[in-house]
Amino acid sequence: MQKRDLVRNEYEMRAAVIASLLVLGSCAAPTAPRSHEAGLLDGTHWQLIQLQSLEVGTLKPEDPTVYVMDLIAGGQLAMQLDCNRAVGRWEAQPASATGGSISFGASAMTQAACLPGSMDTRIASDLERVRTYTLDGDRLQLALEGNGGVYTWRQIAQ
Repeated sequence: MQKRDLVRNEYEMRAAVIASLLVLGSCAAPTAPRSHEAGLLDGTHWQLIQLQSLEVGTLKPEDPTVYVMDLIAGGQLAMQLDCNRAVGRWEAQPASATGGSISFGASAMTQAACLPGSMDTRIASDLERVRTYTLDGDRLQLALEGNGGVYTWRQIAQ
């Protein structure tokens, strides 16, 4: 097979995987109804600034534009995680105007091999450990269970 054919086949496979993930995400069992106030996060778009934890210190993505999280109204999640894409579900229960509990269901992620230093698999595996959120201006902090760390995201226009 020629290199051009291999690239085309890889592109077609990736497109098929992403389409399958989107179908699976849309067919997922609905989560419990969210309160009306949770709409504050509905339809928001975020770009990763950093992860802070006792384990790794502060990790900042080399290129934050390749780490984007979309909290779609209705509880659907879409993410660009470097060279991969992920889809899943999310649910928030506000405790105040600036924070509350948040959870992410199991997500499905493409499995492209990103360059060394990528945070794609770390973020994907940490999603199910997120317990609370805090809003501060255009910043969203997602705290992991058991003082496991805090992801800070900056709101972006879509």
